[in-house]
Amino acid sequence: MQSSGYILAATLWVLGGCAGSTPAAQDDGRVPPPTPRPLPASPAPAEFETRTDTLQVSREVSTVPPDTTEGRADTWFAVQIGAFKDPHRATVAQALARDRYHLPVINEFTPPAGLYQIRLGAFPSRDSAREFLTKMQRDFPAEYRDSWLVQLKR
Repeated sequence: MQSSGYILAATLWVLGGCAGSTPAAQDDGRVPPPTPRPLPASPAPAEFETRTDTLQVSREVSTVPPDTTEGRADTWFAVQIGAFKDPHRATVAQALARDRYHLPVINEFTPPAGLYQIRLGAFPSRDSAREFLTKMQRDFPAEYRDSWLVQLKR
């Protein structure tokens, strides 16, 4: 009986831990979690440049009499239908106006502003150009609502 007491005491001593104050590691069949790896460096964010291809236009009422230049050979009037930074959009607007009205359409590039100005017609007077502008805005109100008259010299 005494030997069974020694066996019991030895078993308790082994199970209680004989390696000191730290508990013994037990293999319970679980896989340890993976060691975290450093994340790869993310690429630099892409830089985008946003531009618009139209200008802010304000309209002013002129106090100049309407046809002071009428009849002068060096002055004529046109309707400017847009000013574009994108040459493709300017060409599309030019072709569409030419097809609709069968009038000369000028696509003039202005380097300081970087704009393609699309102008329609070659009218001898401000009144005739204004009449045409009114007709355009009546026919296509959404497309030509911001069009305006320009006075040009030959």
